Amino acid sequence: MDVIPQLDTSTYLSQLFWFIISFTSLYFVVSKLVIPKIEDLIRKRYAITQNSLNNSYNFCKILHDHINQQLFTLQSVNSVADHSINEALQESQYMMHNLKLTIHDELSKMFKLVDEQLQDTILSSRKELIQLSFEIALIYYNKLFNCNPDMQKLHNITLQLYKEKL
Repeated sequence: MDVIPQLDTSTYLSQLFWFIISFTSLYFVVSKLVIPKIEDLIRKRYAITQNSLNNSYNFCKILHDHINQQLFTLQSVNSVADHSINEALQESQYMMHNLKLTIHDELSKMFKLVDEQLQDTILSSRKELIQLSFEIALIYYNKLFNCNPDMQKLHNITLQLYKEKL
């Protein structure tokens, strides 16, 4: 027995026989017991995964439809808001225009009233000035001539003096 047992040619047939028996039995055990269990497990996992993917896809479609519906609602609300804003803007512009016209009319009336009051004040001031000048002239006339003058004549002279200057 000098030779390594694996290299001994006399045992080749025996080794070959046991090799074939071992691998054949292994093949049958694996193909009949292990592979069907693995195949069932893979099919179950595939079914679960496929079911999850289908549920995810359906949920995604539902979400997509809901998002589109929300987008449509948002666009319609946006258009209603734009319309309301435009109406409010037009109404405010119309009110501003009416307010400007009203203020212009009121200012015109006030300026007219102020002009009338100013003219009345000027007229009354002139009358007071003429009356004061008449009284001063009357006092000077009395002091200078020591007699009562003709009042109507003195008044006419005073009026003529102020007509030229005023």
